[in-house]
Amino acid sequence: MTANGMEREMSQLKAAVIFDGQSNAEVDQIEQALECPAVRSRFREASSFGVDLAGLFRTAPPEVLNSPAAHVLHFAVAVGLFDELRAREVVPSVVSGASLGQLSALTAAGVLRFERALEIVKRRSAIIASATRDFKGLTIQVRGSNPDLLERVTPFLTSRVSVAIINSSTSLNLTGPKEEVEEVETALKQLAGVKVFRLPFAVISHSPLLKAYESGMTLILAIRNRDAENAVFHSVQIPVISDLDGDLFSRFGGPFRKILKKQLSSTINWPAVVQRLRSFEPTYVVNVGLNPYLWRDTAKEWPEISVLKVSDMASVEAVVRALRS
Repeated sequence: MTANGMEREMSQLKAAVIFDGQSNAEVDQIEQALECPAVRSRFREASSFGVDLAGLFRTAPPEVLNSPAAHVLHFAVAVGLFDELRAREVVPSVVSGASLGQLSALTAAGVLRFERALEIVKRRSAIIASATRDFKGLTIQVRGSNPDLLERVTPFLTSRVSVAIINSSTSLNLTGPKEEVEEVETALKQLAGVKVFRLPFAVISHSPLLKAYESGMTLILAIRNRDAENAVFHSVQIPVISDLDGDLFSRFGGPFRKILKKQLSSTINWPAVVQRLRSFEPTYVVNVGLNPYLWRDTAKEWPEISVLKVSDMASVEAVVRALRS
């Protein structure tokens, strides 16, 4: 088959790409991702903008690799992995991402240039780190056996302990000040059929508590100049699904600014994303990230879909083979 024929074949195949947010990354996973030329290229590009990802990776202790300080690393790896897929003519019909992954999705879709996206990721992670220090934050995951989990958990929530992420109908992340989350954690453990786990990254994110910090995003999300090259947002090349409510990003300008600012203090609703993904009728959903985890929640909400994972060169090649078979 000719290169042009393969490109047409891959373009005609319906694939959706989803990007993880922060995951529990290990050093060996980063090393494996760096075997991808495109990931190394994104690291070099970040360095040219003054962000030393290689230095962060080499010198940071393990706990830092799972903290807001490493968001830039997770972001650059995800974008580099997507570059590898595009280099092999994998052209998704739609993209989305959860939390930090939404910025990877916007970059993959051409809405954000890599340099601008890095600036936003840095500012965003600094705000989350500041709020976590101020409130001594903690995030827990609550899992249930029935789809009424949110209804059962809601009576235990407070103005300061809230749902950060609806992972699926049977899984929620709760966040807030540590001592107050611990009180809710103790109460939830008494519920039949409910299990509670502490996540390795103790942060506050997607919480109403971050509304007080939203002004910190205003400047970085402003259009610096009116010329297209220096604008923050650019026209959509691939449709993007919002992780807040499943809405489709298909317009230039304002909605992206508003939603990225709001995202800090709002609940991520992944089941709504999956519902919108269904409308595109993809053959596959490809989960891209340093330590992919969204595939589990996607499969829970959509058992019939085939979900593939991409985290290193071997998985890139495996996905391409699957898509061509």
